Amino acid sequence: MMMDKLNPQGYSEQQLNHHNIQLTKITQKQLVLQTCAACFAYFLYNQMSFYVLTNVEMVTHAVGNSFRRVVTICFSVFYFGNEIKPMNALGIFLAISGVAFYSYAKTKQKTKLFTPANAGS
Repeated sequence: MMMDKLNPQGYSEQQLNHHNIQLTKITQKQLVLQTCAACFAYFLYNQMSFYVLTNVEMVTHAVGNSFRRVVTICFSVFYFGNEIKPMNALGIFLAISGVAFYSYAKTKQKTKLFTPANAGS
């Protein structure tokens, strides 16, 4: 049995052809295999996330997760050619600057803890 890939907007074939978009035909077996592969990849992502969370602080994990989202957005821009609107660019800038400020504060805190004046305490 052949089926169209997802067409969530419900465009007609004429509308899709107007925009040079073609739906590829996949078999039911291919759909099941691709779904299983996506589920397994997400399972591995969750396992790695829990592993990292056991080895770092919760805030560090949250900052890393925010940065991962920025990397995902940038990848989609370069790979798929998605457009970055000014609001998206502002969000990316805020996320990157937040990661940078957190890293700076974390480094400054560590150096403050290990200064010679605090070594005897």
